[in-house]
Amino acid sequence: MYLSTLFLIKIEKGVIHAISKCNEEFLKRFGAVKDYIPVFFDLDSSGKVLGINNEGNELMALWDVFKDFKNDIAQIDLPVVRAMDLIHTVRNELA
Repeated sequence: MYLSTLFLIKIEKGVIHAISKCNEEFLKRFGAVKDYIPVFFDLDSSGKVLGINNEGNELMALWDVFKDFKNDIAQIDLPVVRAMDLIHTVRNELA
């Protein structure tokens, strides 16, 4: 299931519950990755970021539905939130 869809389905039980469920799914798919760049972006042979890939686009779709709630759960530190923050930053630098 697409992470943004999962978030919207679970939001009725609260933001923390919804993003926690997304985090569980994120960890099932990607594990506790330390470097998100090669997972969510296409790179050239030297490691330069060329653009966002499908997995990165999925995280940005989640970001689009989650961003308005981020300040409500500032105390929560989850891998999926860290990944979204990084991907959002790198994507903006590419633009």
